[in-house]
Amino acid sequence: MKLNEKNEKMTLASKMVKFIETRLHHTGDYYGVLFTLEDWQEDYIRQLFKTDEDDTPINTRSFLLIPRCNGKTELQAAILCAVLFLLCNKCQRNIYSAAGSREQAGQIFDAMASMIRQNRILNKLVTILDSKKLIRLNSNRSTYRALSKDSGTPHGLRPFYTVIEEVHTFPNTNLYSAIIGGMAKCKFSMLNITSTAGIDKSGLLQEEYNKAKKHLNGTEVLPNYLPVIFESEDGCGGDWHDKKEWYKANPALGKYQSLKTIEEAYHEATLSPASEWHFRTYHLNQMFIGRPKSFINEKQWMACEKEFDKESLKDVDLLIGVDLSRNNDFSSVSILTEKPDVNGNYYFWSHTFVPYEISRRRMERDKKRWLIWDEKKLLTLVGGKGDEVFNHQIITDFIVELGKTHNIKKIGADPAAGAGAFLLQLRDTHGFDVGFVKQSMLSLSPATKQLEYLILSKKLIHDGNEFVKWQMSNCEIRCDAQANIMLDKSKDSNKFDTIAALVNCVWLTLTQPEVSYFEV
Repeated sequence: MKLNEKNEKMTLASKMVKFIETRLHHTGDYYGVLFTLEDWQEDYIRQLFKTDEDDTPINTRSFLLIPRCNGKTELQAAILCAVLFLLCNKCQRNIYSAAGSREQAGQIFDAMASMIRQNRILNKLVTILDSKKLIRLNSNRSTYRALSKDSGTPHGLRPFYTVIEEVHTFPNTNLYSAIIGGMAKCKFSMLNITSTAGIDKSGLLQEEYNKAKKHLNGTEVLPNYLPVIFESEDGCGGDWHDKKEWYKANPALGKYQSLKTIEEAYHEATLSPASEWHFRTYHLNQMFIGRPKSFINEKQWMACEKEFDKESLKDVDLLIGVDLSRNNDFSSVSILTEKPDVNGNYYFWSHTFVPYEISRRRMERDKKRWLIWDEKKLLTLVGGKGDEVFNHQIITDFIVELGKTHNIKKIGADPAAGAGAFLLQLRDTHGFDVGFVKQSMLSLSPATKQLEYLILSKKLIHDGNEFVKWQMSNCEIRCDAQANIMLDKSKDSNKFDTIAALVNCVWLTLTQPEVSYFEV
């Protein structure tokens, strides 16, 4: 694998380092600045491209586990550029980056294209096709292409070098299997798997992580394999409160990763389970620590209790969130002031409707508490003995009555459970501004995080309703790999309809009239 007659005495690793530091420039915040490798980056490249006596790389498979914001994507883009110009210039070869989403796949391509375009000489040697996420050497048609699950399963691959980016986001093994199958057709091929910590204990990341740990601790050393792991090990002395662990997991900390940013993330992590999980997983690479479950604890919720006069809010614009059941379960109406007062506070109260028979069955398990709630009019029991369903008209009437004394600005409801007819009546008969609140992770995550912020900052004032306190204690959340969160409705026994309706209210505070507010 002779590369350059003038540099025959240089090792392949040295050529890669020299090319990156003399030909390429940073992207993003350091755009235009000549690429300078940190010590850990240079050491990683020298290990990755260490060669045998025939100048052939020894390590055909590698695994890099490193937290977010440590320059992983830019480093992989620089390496791919070096591979394309140094290792693909004599023979026609194909190199790839692969990711779980089109957006992630595009990030490495965009970084590569930016690096090449900043160098006039390199830019003349290639054709860059942005629409196809492809870069082609003009001399011999060697190509780099970005792949994602959205590209379908690419058959017929013959990859010389492949980077699999953020393997923890891969929804299945189809793309991975296509790459591995293509590698088997090649006389020589290299695979570089990179990732941040993940949450799926049965996926590709778990498999690769276990393999890497066994190799590093010497229990199962694999030939031609290079694992590099930066992590604060949970349960192995990795105290996430200790700054030493932060530096251990983040080699770029204090350099091009701001210590202030990590400190702010840590502060948020001390306030809520969701933020703690996000900090430990994505900033410290603590693997598979489990998703957070609880949303807001009782102490945090009750710290927002304050007596207030609902009659004093008659001239204030209100938002109504509705969590509607299919006539045989809890249905809740939550009311929230649209804008904060002079002290930055929002005011919230609610009412829930429960079919008599449903409440009776729950009373059998906890009779005393339910009788108190009923006596205090904290909820409304609908129907009589034997009634398991009720007509949504009673909720419509409640909202209409409230509208006679207060200014209702908008009403939002879950599209399910017959909400269409319910909202149409409120709009067409009573003239309210209504719409659906889409119940997806992507849609509700900003509102759920905003609600969490309002509670933790004591900016959400409520009246201490004991029924609502019980429902808040039932709230669990689920997260995805992108750190989006939403209330977990998978357990039917966990009743938190009032809080779900409140999330709908908060969603309305974040939504501009021209976007995302769906007419019925």
